[in-house]
Amino acid sequence: MNEKMKSGKRNKGSLIFLIIFVLIFLIFSFFALKGATIYGYRFLTFKEAIYAGIEFKGGLGFNVHVSATVPPQDNSTTAPDNSTTDTTAATTTDTTAATTTDTTSVNTTQAIEIKANSNDFYKTVDIINSRLKKYSSNINVMAVGDSDIRIEAGKTVDVNTCRLFSTVGLVEFKDVPADATTTPAKVVLNSDDIKSCGALYNRQSRTYTLQFLFKDKAKLKSVTTEYLNKSLNLLLDNNQVIETTINAISDNGILNVSEFTNVNQINLLSVIVNDGKLPASTAYSGVFPIYSPFGADIGIKIIVATSIILLLVLIILLVLFKASGIMTFMSIAAWGWIWLLIFITLGETFNLPVMIGAISSFFALLITSIYILNNLKKACVDDSKIINSIDHTYSSTSKQIIFANVGLIFVGIIVFLVGGASYDGISLAIMLGSACTLLCVMVLTRLLFKSVVNSGLAKDCKTFIGTKGGM
Repeated sequence: MNEKMKSGKRNKGSLIFLIIFVLIFLIFSFFALKGATIYGYRFLTFKEAIYAGIEFKGGLGFNVHVSATVPPQDNSTTAPDNSTTDTTAATTTDTTAATTTDTTSVNTTQAIEIKANSNDFYKTVDIINSRLKKYSSNINVMAVGDSDIRIEAGKTVDVNTCRLFSTVGLVEFKDVPADATTTPAKVVLNSDDIKSCGALYNRQSRTYTLQFLFKDKAKLKSVTTEYLNKSLNLLLDNNQVIETTINAISDNGILNVSEFTNVNQINLLSVIVNDGKLPASTAYSGVFPIYSPFGADIGIKIIVATSIILLLVLIILLVLFKASGIMTFMSIAAWGWIWLLIFITLGETFNLPVMIGAISSFFALLITSIYILNNLKKACVDDSKIINSIDHTYSSTSKQIIFANVGLIFVGIIVFLVGGASYDGISLAIMLGSACTLLCVMVLTRLLFKSVVNSGLAKDCKTFIGTKGGM
C-alpha cells in the first residue's frame, strides 16, 4: 500500500478539510455563545440554556391533583359569561401575579371524586409532560405518589400557561339555544370526534384560522348542514373560548374557525387538542416559588470550571500525544458543541439530572479518546507508515468502542422508558452523548488524524504521537 507521506508533499485536500472544520467549529461556537436565527428558528445561547435551568435560577411551581370522576347528571349547560377561558392572557409573561394565587382551581364540573387507576394516572403524567415540553423545555414534571403531579417552571416560563396545559383539555362544540335558561346547550362535536388541529395562514389577508380535522366526515357534514348560518360555541373544559358561525357545509372533514386572530391562542389550543384530553380529572393548586439550590452565580462557576477542565485536558493531550493530542482535543471540543446544539435544538435546558448525564458522557468520551491514542502510540513505529498505523488502530479498536457506546445508548433508552418524565433529561443526555462519541471518535478524530499527516503538519511519529511505545 502506497503511503502519501513518502512524497513529502503537503496534501491540499486535507489542509482544506482542516480549515473548513475550524470554520464550521467557529460558526457553531458563535451559535452557542451569541445565538442566531435561521429560517425563523432561534438557537438558544449557552448562557440562556444554563440560566433557563430551574436548578440554576429557580422559578415557580404548582401541584396537580389527579382523580377519576363520576360526571354529574347534567353537565351540558353552557358556562356563564364570566367563566370564559382567556387563553390569550395565558401567553403573557407576568408570572408575578400568579404567585399571589393561593386558592385551588378545579377545571372540571362538580363531581364525586374517586381515585384514578394507575394506567390513567401515568398516562395523564405523560400527556401533561408532552404538552408542557412543546411549550417550553424549561419545565419539570414529576409524579408524586399515585395521585399528584408536581410541575416546576423556570422564571422565563409563564406559569399560567403551564396550568392551562394541566387541565383535562376536553374540547366541545355546543349549539346556542335561544333561551339558555330553559333549554340546555347540546354537545354536537367533542374531542373524541377530532383527529387533529392546526393553524391555517392566509398570505393575502395575513390572518390565521384555527383548523380542525375530524375523524368522521359524514358526521361533520351532518352537523354543518344542520347548523348552516348558525352559531356554535367552542368550549374548553366547559369554559367558552369563542363563538363561531358555520358559513359552509363541510364534506371533507375540515372545519375552519376564522374568529381567532391571535396565533398564540391557536398554538395553545392546537397543542391541547393534538395531545388529546386527559383520561382523568385534574385540579391545580396555587403557585409557590422555587429557589435555586446552586446559587445565583452558578452559570459563571460552570463556565470557569469547564474552562479549567478543558485547559488541563489540552495540556495533558499535548504533552503526551503531540499533534494527535491537539486533533483529539479539537474533536472533544466539537463533541461538546454538537452535543450542546442538538440538546438545545431538541428543546431541552440544563438541570441537575442533565448535568450528571453530560458529565458522565464527557468522561466516557475522554476515556475512549485516550484508549485510541494509547493504541495508536503503540502502533506508530514507522515514520513512513503513519496512515497505516491509524487504519490499523481503528480496525483493532472499533468493535470495543462501538459495543461500549451502543451499550450506553441502550442504558439511556431503558432509563427513558422506565424512569418516565422525571428522567427524560438524563436519559437524553446519555444517549446523545454516546451517539456524539461514536460520530466524533470514529469519524471526526480519524479524519483529523489523517488530515494533519497528509497536510504535512506532522511528518514523523514523534511529531504526530510523541515518544514511541505507548503510555
